[in-house]
Amino acid sequence: MEAAERNAGRHRNGRRFDNDGKLFATYIYIISGKLAYETLQSNMPTALPTSSLISKHLQRVNQPVQEGIFRFSELKEFLLARRLPNVVWISEDGTRITSRIEYDPRTNLLVGFVPRLNRNGLPYSDGLEAVSEEAMKQIFANRVKAGTAYVIMAQPLADGAPPFILALFGTDNRFTAEDVAKRWAWMKLEAQKHDITIAGFSSDADSKPLRAMRCMAMPEFCANGDE
Repeated sequence: MEAAERNAGRHRNGRRFDNDGKLFATYIYIISGKLAYETLQSNMPTALPTSSLISKHLQRVNQPVQEGIFRFSELKEFLLARRLPNVVWISEDGTRITSRIEYDPRTNLLVGFVPRLNRNGLPYSDGLEAVSEEAMKQIFANRVKAGTAYVIMAQPLADGAPPFILALFGTDNRFTAEDVAKRWAWMKLEAQKHDITIAGFSSDADSKPLRAMRCMAMPEFCANGDE
C-alpha cells in the first residue's frame, strides 16, 4: 500500500520500490512463477515492481548457478553462514522441460543442449562455446537438445535447514547407472576436500539411480551383471 501511494501518478519508469518491497515481490515471484506474477503486477503496477526488475534484483543478491558446475565451495559458505553441521544428504531428480536454447553471456556458452559426461560421470560444456557463427551451426547440427533438467540438492541434516542447489544440468536421460555411481563417488571425495560429509544419496524411482544405490550397497550385484 505504501509503494502504491508513493508511486501514484508517476510514470512507470519513475516508480521506486524499497528493499522490503523488492524482497516481498521476489518471494511472490518465486512461489507463483513468472506468468502468475506478471498477471498480478499488471493489475497493481504501482504496488509491485516489474518482473524484469525482479530478475535484476535476483542476479544482484544471488550467486549465479552455472550448468554442470558443482558448488561445494558455495555449499561450505552456506553451511557456515547458517551455523549448520557439515553433514548433508544428497537428493537428485529430473524434471521435464520445454527444450529451448539460450545464450549465456557470462560464460559465452549455448545453454540447453545435453552436455557430455566425463570419466567421473560429470557433465561438462566442452564444445558448446559460441566462438563463431560456424561453430554455433555445428552445435545445432550435431548436439542434442535437453528435454530434462536434472537437479542435485544438498539437504543439511538439521531441523528446519533449507536445502541448497549443488548442481543442475540438462540431460536426455541417456546416462547409465555406472555414470551415477561414478558421480556419487566423486562427490563424496570432493565434499571431503571441503570438510563436508555426505551421509547418503536418494532419488525417485528412476532405474539408473536405483541400480547405482544397489551397486553401492551390494558390489557383488554389479559384479555379476544382474539386472
